[in-house]
Amino acid sequence: MNDYKNTDITVLQAKMDREAAIARELNHTPITEGSPKQIDWAMDIRWRKADAAAKVIRQIEDNKLDDPEMTAKQQKIIDFYKKTFANNSARFWIDNDCTSFGAYWVQEHQAEIFK
Repeated sequence: MNDYKNTDITVLQAKMDREAAIARELNHTPITEGSPKQIDWAMDIRWRKADAAAKVIRQIEDNKLDDPEMTAKQQKIIDFYKKTFANNSARFWIDNDCTSFGAYWVQEHQAEIFK
């Protein structure tokens, strides 16, 4: 929530609208692997996880740097989020129900992101 302190209401609304759009984009791929009950459960989990991921992605987009090397690294993080959220297995999402997809998640997966 620190990202929203002392922020003009119109700027805050724009940030929240962008995060909602990113979350919708992350949830675009249907979950098709699993029973109907598992798929429903997994979709709920993925939507909840998309909120944290959308905030990180929006912050990265807001802080695009002029340095091409850093911009490439930022894009790799965004692409890794998109690849992860495109996972269509209910089991993956159910198994990761306790996983936070915020900034610490990026740190934990640096080796995969920047390989």
